[in-house]
Amino acid sequence: MLEGPIEPLEPTQPGHGYNSMYIKIVHHPHSGVSEPTIIPIEGDVEASDSASKPIFVPQLVSKPWAPFRTRADFEYTESVVRSRMNATGIDAQLYGIHHGWCQQSNITLRSDADMQKSLNATRSCVVKVLAVNVSTTFCTHNCCLVLQKRCFSFFSGKSIHI
Repeated sequence: MLEGPIEPLEPTQPGHGYNSMYIKIVHHPHSGVSEPTIIPIEGDVEASDSASKPIFVPQLVSKPWAPFRTRADFEYTESVVRSRMNATGIDAQLYGIHHGWCQQSNITLRSDADMQKSLNATRSCVVKVLAVNVSTTFCTHNCCLVLQKRCFSFFSGKSIHI
C-alpha cells in the first residue's frame, strides 16, 4: 500500500548521486526496507554503494499513446469511444477526413475495423479484472456477492489474484 504522494519522476536533487531523472520507490513500512530505492531513467549511475544500484533501468517510451500509431489516432478514438459513436458513423467520419474534409490530418485510422485493432491491442496491456461470485448463508438468508478481483499475470505465465 502506498502512503503519501507518489513521486514517479523527479529531477536530480543534490546528494543523490545521480545525474539524470529517476524514479523514487518508497517501500511499505512492513517491508523492513527503510531507505527508498532510486532507479535512474537515463544516464549513468554514480552511486558508490553497490547495493543502491538498480537492477533494472527502464527506457523512456517515446510513444506513450502506443499501440495507436499517432497521438491523433489515440485522441480521435478516445472521443469516439466516449461519445459511443457506432461503426457506420466512424467509417463515414474517417472517410470524410481522408477524402476532402481536411487538407492534412495526423489521423492514420482508415475505418472502424482499423480502430478496433488498436483498441484490442490496448486491452491486452491492462490489468485484467475477474468477477468472483461468493455465496453464504447468514441468519437463514442466502447472500450472494459479486466481487471484482485484479489478476496480475507475469512473464512466467503464473497469475497472482488480489
